Amino acid sequence: MSIWEEKREVSILLADVTGSTSLYDKTSNSEALAQIQNYLGQIRRIVSSEGGNFIHSKGDDVLCTFSEPLGAINAAREILTKNQRSNLTIHAGLHHGEIIKTDDDIYGDCVNVCARLASLANPGEVLLSQLFVDQLSKPQQGSLRVLDDIKFKGKDEAIRVYSMQADSTSQHTEVGVLTFVSGDIGSGVEPELIVELTYKGQVYSSSESSSVTIGRSDENDLVVAQPWVSRQHATISVMRNKAQLVDRSSGGTYITMGKNPELPALRETVLLIGSGTISPTLSTGSRKAEIIQFKVTSKT
Repeated sequence: MSIWEEKREVSILLADVTGSTSLYDKTSNSEALAQIQNYLGQIRRIVSSEGGNFIHSKGDDVLCTFSEPLGAINAAREILTKNQRSNLTIHAGLHHGEIIKTDDDIYGDCVNVCARLASLANPGEVLLSQLFVDQLSKPQQGSLRVLDDIKFKGKDEAIRVYSMQADSTSQHTEVGVLTFVSGDIGSGVEPELIVELTYKGQVYSSSESSSVTIGRSDENDLVVAQPWVSRQHATISVMRNKAQLVDRSSGGTYITMGKNPELPALRETVLLIGSGTISPTLSTGSRKAEIIQFKVTSKT
């Protein structure tokens, strides 16, 4: 197996198909598989037409590289506009940096960051790193929206992340109203929010520009090792002083806040207020539910 000895900079696109679970529920297995394979084939053709190199496909995702960032973002835009009449769409990441390539795969921190961006993106959305955006001209950057500075696990500094969607309609659904009961009113200084999660005696915390990922996979910060929990189930973060849960699962997340009724969330963004519980896939009243306690606090 040969490895490039020299360092090489590329733009990486990781596109993950979403909607396959509901498609299998609505039609036969053979028909669903045919539609998914056809969609993956469309993605590969678009990548090739924009000068990209297909690396591999694992499950419902496609990993590819581009020597020119313009080709990468053009491919991402075109993929987003395909299959508009179908339930299938993508969530994807775009990053730029150095890689090591073997005969059949690519490795390096750049690949890992791109995968984290893709996992954070909502259906119908591509998240782009500052390093990738820096490769584009000003006109090319015009359609991008700054999302936030996000600190990924294992990184010392936060990465500025941009969002690109198929249209101007946000895929984020914000539920609830976030209010502050502390802090000096009229001072112009907002309190800094912190979300504390408690699960099986362990405490995890998220503050501005940092996140806690929840899921079945060992790659998550908070691992819930149950078969009904998605590999990358949900993300807890504080962005622009809003505490939020983003559900990325196939089974949904059940949330309680204070004395309010239980709130189910599926592929939605929910604002977290005060304290309550989070239960992946199963209702909090279920005997098998894995309950995560959360508490939103503030400091000035």
